[in-house]
Amino acid sequence: MAGVTFAIGNYGYMGTGANGSSIFNDFYKYDNTSDTWTAIANSPSPLDGGTAFVINGKGYIGTGTISYPTLNCLNHFWCYNPATNTWAGIADMSGTPRITAASFAIDSVGYAGMGENTGFTQDLLDFWKYAPKDVGINEINNDNINFITYPNPTTSSFSLETTLNTPGNIQTTISNTLGQIVYSFNETANKGIYRKTFNPRLPQGMYYLTLQTEEGRTTRKMMVAGN
Repeated sequence: MAGVTFAIGNYGYMGTGANGSSIFNDFYKYDNTSDTWTAIANSPSPLDGGTAFVINGKGYIGTGTISYPTLNCLNHFWCYNPATNTWAGIADMSGTPRITAASFAIDSVGYAGMGENTGFTQDLLDFWKYAPKDVGINEINNDNINFITYPNPTTSSFSLETTLNTPGNIQTTISNTLGQIVYSFNETANKGIYRKTFNPRLPQGMYYLTLQTEEGRTTRKMMVAGN
């Protein structure tokens, strides 16, 4: 029950869900021309009550719970590439972790939101958007934070620069491709130009850098190259 489905081209895709207390991560492709189902690569995590959308010929699944009947809801998201039969993690959707979210896509942008929180005690109304060119999942009308990082790619330390129109708390977090936060820094900043140099000592690879201020939240891709 409560698996996710999407369609790419002439194929339908279906997987995850639960059977009693068992949560699944297997996935299958349906070919209408031959009326056959074929197993494809498993999703990176078991998932029940998730949501899905398709943009640019790739399938995106996320949110939901990884356990049942005791719920452990997460806002993790993955992208399925049918050309390579592989899954890749993208930035988590922010907001309250949820189950039974709604989602859809318009042009090259995916949208997800609403649903229920872990204890089914709150009907959630927030909505978020995802655009591959922007890398992260940002709340609608709340992605107006502009910042630069340099150098990018970096081999060790990097600098971040933005302009704050409102003083207050500023948070910088770095997540890996599985959506796990690997570095976080918080401080209070004044109005005006904000500059900070970080040395998180991360392994080589791709990461997502998120800047959260009193004015909003934006996520960008960051590459750590080898020495």
